[in-house]
Amino acid sequence: MSENDIPWNKCLDVGSDGAQALTGKHSGVIAQIKKVAPETKFTHCSTHRETSSLVAKMIHESPKIVLNQTVKIVNFFKSHALTL
Repeated sequence: MSENDIPWNKCLDVGSDGAQALTGKHSGVIAQIKKVAPETKFTHCSTHRETSSLVAKMIHESPKIVLNQTVKIVNFFKSHALTL
């Protein structure tokens, strides 16, 4: 942000996958952002929530199907990263 002269107060919301590197209470990215932009909101990515829910429901019944669907979802996002 600083490198591109974007003021931190323009950062309104940050989406995350809930990974520890992002959400760590003291050293995570979110903790660091809160220091310079305390009004910023943080949202757990809906795609990660939905995917996690789907995996949790199906993993015991059909792990191969879950793995194949997960690969398809990841590939979709990779191929559409600039247009989404």
